[in-house]
Amino acid sequence: MSTLSLPSGVYRSTSISQRFSKVWLPALLSALDTTLTIFSAPKTREPRTVAELLDYAQQHEASEPAFAAELRAAALNHEARQQSHAARF
Repeated sequence: MSTLSLPSGVYRSTSISQRFSKVWLPALLSALDTTLTIFSAPKTREPRTVAELLDYAQQHEASEPAFAAELRAAALNHEARQQSHAARF
């Protein structure tokens, strides 16, 4: 007498409850965890002054040097414009 089996020799159950607990539930929990992480991320405050922008640039210097350089350039450009505007009046 012969029996049919999968090539691995393991019989698989097609039970809905087993599929739910092994496949769907972990996928659902992972998606829920990702969603909660996105919505619970702390809100970052944008720099409002030249000093805050320079501090923000310093925080990003190690990981994103080009971005930090652009932030510094923008801060110094803004500061120079403020000084030239103040000198006119």
